[in-house]
Amino acid sequence: MNKLIGEHLIEEIKELEDKLCNLRLRVREYCDGYKYVTQLHCHGSVTTDTYNNEYLVQWLCDQYYGDNGVVHVYTTNRDHNISNQGGDVIYIRPDVIDLLSTTVPDDYTA
Repeated sequence: MNKLIGEHLIEEIKELEDKLCNLRLRVREYCDGYKYVTQLHCHGSVTTDTYNNEYLVQWLCDQYYGDNGVVHVYTTNRDHNISNQGGDVIYIRPDVIDLLSTTVPDDYTA
């Protein structure tokens, strides 16, 4: 492969990464009508985050599959399609999920 083609490919990858970043920001704003609270256990720390759609939760679960961390998901969506290796996906009543959005106790895992 010559240098010109290689430089063109690198530039194209950079443009695609920028576009993907912008798309992820737009997807983060999308709400599917349910709430999802995630609890990521990774390398001794616990991070809690709230999402408004299943797509981003599934993306997070795909990144952490047991060996490198575990994601527990609490959701108001009874009919979710979240596949989560190593973690749990638990239905939570809508009146309780708001409490979890602010704090998920460390002992609140299935």
